[in-house]
Amino acid sequence: MADMIVPDPVTRDILAIFEEVRYQLFGRLEGLTDAEYHWEPVGDCIGIRPGDDGLFRVATLFPESSPDAPDPVTTIAWRIWHIGNLCLRGYVIYLFDDVPDYGDRDVWPGTAKEGIQALAEDWEHFISRIAALGDKRLLAPIGMGPGGWADETYLKLALHALKEATHHGGEIGLLRDLYLREGVRFRGGRPLAFRGPREVCRRRGRKGSGAPRYGLSRAPYGLSRGPYGSSVGRHDSYG
Repeated sequence: MADMIVPDPVTRDILAIFEEVRYQLFGRLEGLTDAEYHWEPVGDCIGIRPGDDGLFRVATLFPESSPDAPDPVTTIAWRIWHIGNLCLRGYVIYLFDDVPDYGDRDVWPGTAKEGIQALAEDWEHFISRIAALGDKRLLAPIGMGPGGWADETYLKLALHALKEATHHGGEIGLLRDLYLREGVRFRGGRPLAFRGPREVCRRRGRKGSGAPRYGLSRAPYGLSRGPYGSSVGRHDSYG
């Protein structure tokens, strides 16, 4: 989406925070391999797997907790799917009027590159609709949607989307850090080699690399990257 100036202050602030989260998340996904994408650090992980038709689909929509066992562990692929398909795409389908043709919604890319691209597209579809609302509509009841969302505001929806993206984005970052350290060999407390479970891992030098673009501008909505005239994003450098 082309850069645009947003005069409404609430919408502008929400978009600024979304841009900071997007920059951190996609920066954290830079260099993701297919092996990492599908890596299962423990047994019985929940991920996305190919069916008889060769297309990948999520194995379990909502992992269930049990008092007798730890919560299920999900793969990076599952968490990317969760942010993009279940959350952002679902919000567009059920809570906005102009719904794109998504085709078979149960299908999700089986490669890291295509999965990140799909996430970027779902992100853009959602954020462009939030940007077009304006403050008056943003703060008014949605008027449609399941589960009581009709009585909630688009502002609450946007904040909920941010919660999902930051929560699962943090988990993705942790899984990448664990994968990098899988099979590390030590001598005298110093690592000698970094080897993943199925391939040799290399350190991901992110300094100065920025986030991959995936068709999204680095600083949309007429705002410069960074604090956008405030302290937003300056104390959350988890990437």
